[in-house]
Amino acid sequence: MIIRMFYIILSLLILPTLNVQADSYLITNARLAGDDAAAPKISLLIKDGRIADVGSEITASDDVERIDANGGIVTPGLMNSATRLGLIELYSAKETVDYKGSFHNLGAAFDVQYGLNSNSVLLDVARSEGLARAVVIPDGSDKSHFAGLGLLLHLREGAEILHKPRAMLVVEAGGTGVNKASRSAVWLTVRQALRKAQKAKKDVDEATEILQSVLSGTIPLVIKASRESDIRQAINLGKDFKVRIVIIGGEEAWRVAPALAAQNIAVIINPYDILPATFDAIGSRGENPAILHKAGVKIGFAVTSIFKSHNAGTAMRISAGFAVSRGLDKQAALEAMTKNPAEIWGIAEDYGTLEVGKVADIVIWSGDPLEPLTIAEKIFIDGKMIAIKSRQMQLRDKYHPFRNNTAYPPAYQK
Repeated sequence: MIIRMFYIILSLLILPTLNVQADSYLITNARLAGDDAAAPKISLLIKDGRIADVGSEITASDDVERIDANGGIVTPGLMNSATRLGLIELYSAKETVDYKGSFHNLGAAFDVQYGLNSNSVLLDVARSEGLARAVVIPDGSDKSHFAGLGLLLHLREGAEILHKPRAMLVVEAGGTGVNKASRSAVWLTVRQALRKAQKAKKDVDEATEILQSVLSGTIPLVIKASRESDIRQAINLGKDFKVRIVIIGGEEAWRVAPALAAQNIAVIINPYDILPATFDAIGSRGENPAILHKAGVKIGFAVTSIFKSHNAGTAMRISAGFAVSRGLDKQAALEAMTKNPAEIWGIAEDYGTLEVGKVADIVIWSGDPLEPLTIAEKIFIDGKMIAIKSRQMQLRDKYHPFRNNTAYPPAYQK
């Protein structure tokens, strides 16, 4: 009995050490984005989930796993700043759609965290595309014109992907909201709600409590707006109530770039918005990201339509390359998917750059991350190397013939 207890205690002491060793990596022979092939290669040491060292020559103990990047480009894991990840599988399957609260008249109190599905098959796809972080926002507002509370995801493997709930409050402005309300009514209703929350002192309802968090600066007010006039109203709202504003959409933001920069208002853009889809966005142009960046506006990227949940990593990455083709600096395009969103959403202390002490969300790419044919070859999230897999890949491997001298896929062979 005593001997058995000795071995149990010994195993408990050894296992933590083994776990640390298994999650310690030395990446060598890597390049930073923007470096040419002749530039000196760098190494990164990952230990205890964080970047422990970055440099041209790093020494590590023999039990640290070595990974040769073979001259590949290394970047922080990407971050998409407006998704529906974990809230939908298929638009036609209503039981999987959890991003709207408008039919329940919850307004600012609608909170998407309660519908988050950490087993969504789309999460593996996003990870395999180099997406390590994501913003998840609600869609569809009620008569209050507040769509509800969004959240931040850290796409580590397993169930614990919710990084920060109640991370921002979303307002739907413009003429395309579910209520088709007058633009004046939208802005007056939002202003009245904020004034009411300013005056409320005790026994407040949940929606008022959330508005008070916005007024105190605890969370930003995210305004979905396309038209210049709505963006100007958002700027004025920020001034009048002294709240932190983030614009999502911003197709005509280039027209007010200096005013946005002066108020330190970030804009989350879809670089594919080069032609108007509505009269609200009649001033859309492909140079929007470049103009905003040049004016000093902090920009992030997101892609609309099905790409809010499907291929949220690849679609955004290719759109960043598209922005470069329309005049945006390449480093600025990469930062719009890494450094900038970390700063916009308040997680820059842990994420966004390849610096010592930051959480080890790292991707090794096969080529230029802004090129469509580039793929993520190695992905580290929270310091762990994740398997590049998805349900689609598993189905491919199960049913593809692989040209092995038979017309039948492996699953049908006996």
